[in-house]
Amino acid sequence: GFTEATAGLLREPDLETRRRAFVDSGGAQAFLGALGALPGANQRVFSLFCYPSAPLADWFDTLAGGPGETLVCVAGGSAAETLRARLGRALEPGERQRLGHVEFIRLPMLSQDDYDRLLWSCAFNAVRGEDSWIRAHWARTPFVWQAYPQADEAHHLKLEAFLAGRGRHGRSIVRNGFSDRLHTESLLGFALPWIVPGVAIALLAPAGAALAA
Repeated sequence: GFTEATAGLLREPDLETRRRAFVDSGGAQAFLGALGALPGANQRVFSLFCYPSAPLADWFDTLAGGPGETLVCVAGGSAAETLRARLGRALEPGERQRLGHVEFIRLPMLSQDDYDRLLWSCAFNAVRGEDSWIRAHWARTPFVWQAYPQADEAHHLKLEAFLAGRGRHGRSIVRNGFSDRLHTESLLGFALPWIVPGVAIALLAPAGAALAA
């Protein structure tokens, strides 16, 4: 669906209008505040939704070491379980805990509309599979995508085709140890722990998005 020759991507007719109204009105502050995820001074906000194969332990350590202060909004499931192992205890929904330069908050279950608002509110989003991947595109915010792992490795073919198309437009991408020129070193440092054998990911900025510093 990313080219004129392959049908299209699902999107509600008014989605971009709603996104712009949310962003222009400063909706992120009220939305994150309602979740207990209002960032502190100089604290950027990331969201995290992934499969069990994501190398989160290394990623958490990278963020904890800086540079910069980060608040990571963690969805339930695989990410919450890895976070529990790293912190030594489980976080309840709405609870926050700091680890060096990174602070984590466990999110409650979100509706699709609220998940869209979360993506719109964050400086960077880690997404998985196909549905959240497409929503991340419509959010116009830089993101890292973890493809759904398939036994026949068809997910690698999907990733190769997707990156080939994005590369023609000069977007920043990272895949299995190879990186095009990225706009910020901090973003590269954020993404590199994901670049391990067997984990198919893409890091890019959708059209109209500015890479987070």
